[in-house]
Amino acid sequence: YQRRVRGFCFALFFFGCCSQLPNLKKKKNLFKKEMHKQKNKTHKTGKHSSKGELRNRVQGRTGEIQRVFVKSKKLDKLQRKNNTKNKRELLIQKKRLFGSSLLPTLPVPKIVGLIALSKSSDLRSVREAISSIEEQTIDENHSNIFCSILHKERILFYETPRNVEATLEIAKVADILLFVIDVKEGVDENGEHFLSAIKAQGVPSVICCLQGLDTISPKNQKETKKIHTKYFHYHFTENDRVLPLSNYSHPNRLQEAKQILRFLCTIKINSILWRDQRPHLLVHSYQFQKNDQNNQNNQNTSGTLTVSGWLQGSPLSANDLIHIPILADDFQILRIETGVDPAPFRLNKNNLNQMQVGSDYPQIIDIPNEAEQEKLIQENEADFMENEQTWPTEQELAQSLLKPVVKKKLVPRGTSTYQAAWLSDDEDNEDLDNEDEDENENENENEQQDINNNDNHIEIQHTSDNDDDIDIDNDNNDEEQEQEQEDLVEINLNEQSKKFDRDLGSIANLEKEFNEKREEDEKEDRQYPDEVETPLNQPARERFARYRGLKSFRTSPWDPKESLPIEYAKIFQFQSFARTAKRVFAERANAPVNIGIFINIVLVNVPCQILDIIKESPQFPFVISGLLRHERKVSVVHFLIRRHSSTQDETIKSKDSIILHCGFRRLNCAPVYSQYNRRCDKHKRETFLRSETCVATIFGPIAYPPMPCLIYSNNDQREPDLLATGSILSVNPDRIILKKILLSGFPFKIHKRTSVVRDMFYCPEDIKWFKSVELVTKLGRIGHIQEPLGTHGLMKCMFDGPLKPQDSIFMPLYKRIYPKWRAQYYKLNTIEKQDQMKSQDQSQSQLQLKQQNVQSFFQPQYIIEQDSNLFNEEAIYDTANQNFYLQQINELDNSDNTNNTNNTNNTNNIQIN
Repeated sequence: YQRRVRGFCFALFFFGCCSQLPNLKKKKNLFKKEMHKQKNKTHKTGKHSSKGELRNRVQGRTGEIQRVFVKSKKLDKLQRKNNTKNKRELLIQKKRLFGSSLLPTLPVPKIVGLIALSKSSDLRSVREAISSIEEQTIDENHSNIFCSILHKERILFYETPRNVEATLEIAKVADILLFVIDVKEGVDENGEHFLSAIKAQGVPSVICCLQGLDTISPKNQKETKKIHTKYFHYHFTENDRVLPLSNYSHPNRLQEAKQILRFLCTIKINSILWRDQRPHLLVHSYQFQKNDQNNQNNQNTSGTLTVSGWLQGSPLSANDLIHIPILADDFQILRIETGVDPAPFRLNKNNLNQMQVGSDYPQIIDIPNEAEQEKLIQENEADFMENEQTWPTEQELAQSLLKPVVKKKLVPRGTSTYQAAWLSDDEDNEDLDNEDEDENENENENEQQDINNNDNHIEIQHTSDNDDDIDIDNDNNDEEQEQEQEDLVEINLNEQSKKFDRDLGSIANLEKEFNEKREEDEKEDRQYPDEVETPLNQPARERFARYRGLKSFRTSPWDPKESLPIEYAKIFQFQSFARTAKRVFAERANAPVNIGIFINIVLVNVPCQILDIIKESPQFPFVISGLLRHERKVSVVHFLIRRHSSTQDETIKSKDSIILHCGFRRLNCAPVYSQYNRRCDKHKRETFLRSETCVATIFGPIAYPPMPCLIYSNNDQREPDLLATGSILSVNPDRIILKKILLSGFPFKIHKRTSVVRDMFYCPEDIKWFKSVELVTKLGRIGHIQEPLGTHGLMKCMFDGPLKPQDSIFMPLYKRIYPKWRAQYYKLNTIEKQDQMKSQDQSQSQLQLKQQNVQSFFQPQYIIEQDSNLFNEEAIYDTANQNFYLQQINELDNSDNTNNTNNTNNTNNIQIN
């Protein structure tokens, strides 16, 4: 017991001492600091905190935005009265557009587009069911306009044909889209296409009508309606209604029609920003009058076109240009005048035509001002004399006189010298950077070796004493010739002619083989992106003379004005695009012609072709739209697009011909695709359109964002497919698009960080030429060339670390590329005879190909029509490597006059009697 007590006391003493050790240490340390460290006075910062205190207090956190709360001032009685008055006027103005129970008159009818999502949907029965509810108060000539006395509304029904272009056209101007679905058939493939296109373009208010629900057994009607409602809400919001409509003999047909009419009159109209910013109208009536001075036998006669309709979107001015999609052209306005409402409507039937009695119609609202009216100018006229001129020396002139220059040209087999003289000399320069259309540039040089030995082609040599006929190899068209020579050698004419003789459908077979080759090229590009083999029969310093190396793709400088092509002398550029767009939209509010009134627009110099188009396609929507300032001028336009899910398997290559739907306009163009980099001034070109978000660049008319765009395939033999959707990104000619290639090599010997590389070059001169370019490896090593070894292309390289034997060495090179010149307006396929004529022309061309033994169906290099936009050979030679400065649109000048006033087209003075 005593031993236990002593042990317990010892334990208490031990733990007590241990607990006091930290305090002893602290006292000991404090004692030492006080003894040996000087103590200074702290700095007094005053009322504010010091920088150190603020830094310690924040501890790296980002400071919050300080919100300034302004105390609301109490308004007096007069200010409150004025605010109430302004709100009342805004509400009345808003309701006046589509009518209200507060107003006795209803100026503007709601445009309801009837769209059939099923093949067996009956649009006429839907319109007749709604029209039979109340008595019409208008003439029989305007049976498509329905007036509801109960709801105090006017509705204009438009039955849209089952055509993609017609559906998109009516969706641009319609206030409400009424989709009609046959319950038995459901939504077919075309209906799915219509929905996808409308959602990409902009969705107005929508209502769905189910036809034939009464033909199903009552047991399955509820489940069927539930399935269609779920499908409709998947594409649109849950607030959109799905309403049934029975057949003619069903007793509930009238009640269901009243329900549809009630929703059409009370639904909230969705606003689409891009179309609300631009004046447009659905043409209700038109009148054409030919010019007297034109000859009636001339097919290109023009006249004056008067279109009537209710103005929508934004106010219109007579100084604006009018775009007609069915003609694919822009026209100037002669005058704008008030029109007689074709379907007047008042609550009091006795005073139906009181609005027209005693009024002088038509009355001129606005006429153009000759100084402010927009001109029909698309391109800036380039002055080639402003460029740097070169003059040959006396020795060069003497040599040219002594020795004639031999000019060689590739022509089909059997072509004589006389026939070769008629071939276009400018066809080599038709498309800028045409060599970029084929990513397999490693085959160019190998195939050029066999061109002269090919049995299917001959070389026509002729001499020329004129200096204008000298064939000069410049940097802008050297690779175009290589690409064309490559195309000439790819297909054997004897084999192709045998195929024509064996099979009448050889054209389809060739197209199938062409598509298969494109798919293989796309797979190869995915597996080995940007890799190019160095040619064996040509020095690499000549083959890749236009390429350069970059230390860093993101930070290395590249002058956007360096070595611009000739096309840049014909386009326009903004000083500040955002500021111009803001000012242009602000000018719309001051236009004299307000929206919501029935007007007559008189257009001048309209071709007579419009009469044939309207007569042969009366069901196609006749829509016109006004262009904003500068929207007719051409510049470099960029679109941010994304591949559509329905055509993921289709191969789309850069510079392929497509149809671009941009707002109210349609363009036939060949864009260049590039990556979308926000934090970089340079963008890598994409050879094929991938599923990722990318940018499409074209030379096209200016458009202000926001503006949707839809890309369709351009194929006359079938319906166009929706390839991609997106919106306009910017209008910027200085956006740099670079084509990247990788010259590949392999390690031959490895010694620590040094390696001997082979198969990248084949002569020491090329190695010395590219010695300054940085090397990269597949596994992430970085190095440079030290010196060439031997005469067969071996070179000694130094890297930042030891290489592995399975590694590959690459040399990245870049060059700037540009889109094709230029986008043209695309005419709508509204006439069936045009399609028949196209098929006949295609069959005739196929027979000519067979008879004349032309090179290939896909390579019509020498069957080219002369284009007035192409420059002659002399101009291209004189201005090949010069810098063309863009025409600047001066925003500081209120008159918005460009510097090239001497180059504008002369327009006739317009006089109003």
